[in-house]
Amino acid sequence: MKKVVLMLLVSCFLFTWGFTGQEGQNELFAQSRKRLPDLVGKAFVENGSCRLWLQLKNIGNALLDNKSFRIVVIAHGIVVYDDFQSTPIAPGGNFSFGIGNFTVKEKTRLKIILDADNTIKEKNEANNEIRTTVECEVQSFTKPVELVQTIPTALQPVGSDLAVDPVVIIGESQQKVKNGGTVTLTRDDSYDNSRAFYLKYYMLNLKGKAVSGIKNEVYYNGVSVATQTDVSIGVARAEISLQMYPTFGKTGDYGTVKIVVDSDNKLNEPDETNNTITFYVKLQGY
Repeated sequence: MKKVVLMLLVSCFLFTWGFTGQEGQNELFAQSRKRLPDLVGKAFVENGSCRLWLQLKNIGNALLDNKSFRIVVIAHGIVVYDDFQSTPIAPGGNFSFGIGNFTVKEKTRLKIILDADNTIKEKNEANNEIRTTVECEVQSFTKPVELVQTIPTALQPVGSDLAVDPVVIIGESQQKVKNGGTVTLTRDDSYDNSRAFYLKYYMLNLKGKAVSGIKNEVYYNGVSVATQTDVSIGVARAEISLQMYPTFGKTGDYGTVKIVVDSDNKLNEPDETNNTITFYVKLQGY
């Protein structure tokens, strides 16, 4: 009888252990498949000015939302930068920003800790540290100068290819003109009967990931009449609206309008020949 009772107790224990063990395995498996962000980064120091740039990247499969997380930079065992970041980053996306300037003097090792307080629940909590060496004396960093500015080529997403949509909209009457085409503009097309014209075009991202810090330029007869800086674009296209102020001649004159994206060639693209479109304007009533 005792043997029977003992065997029943052992069987119950094994059954319970097996059930809870399998349940634990299922929980671990479910956790591994859960959609979570995963924050990593890399550092780049701009030559000469010694501005530290950070690129944050989400290699997870869920959005890194705008929850604030802490970034700490340590040099010689001393915290030289301690601030919070809250820019949302989509899966596979990245975000770059500069952190002040410091004096060039000696070689310094930096340790950069992303999400120092473990605020973000991530797929991998062990990849939030960056180590780099800079030829600079590090005393302290300022707060981020601007969160959107011209990003060094070394931090630009590899392979992005910008272009201009070949159809442009111009004037108050919303006329469409194609690359190489001609459009007639009158005073009715100007803004409030002035010498300004509404212009809308689309910047395309034909390949690669989202980029920011792009400079675009609009020229009229070779003279810059509109400049856009710190332009951002996702993985498809960005709408750009502006007013251009062409230099007028007499009525009936023709002018050449040229739109150039990435006009200062900061972005390293696989095709640099598709960043420009040109069309012609005939002025009437001026």
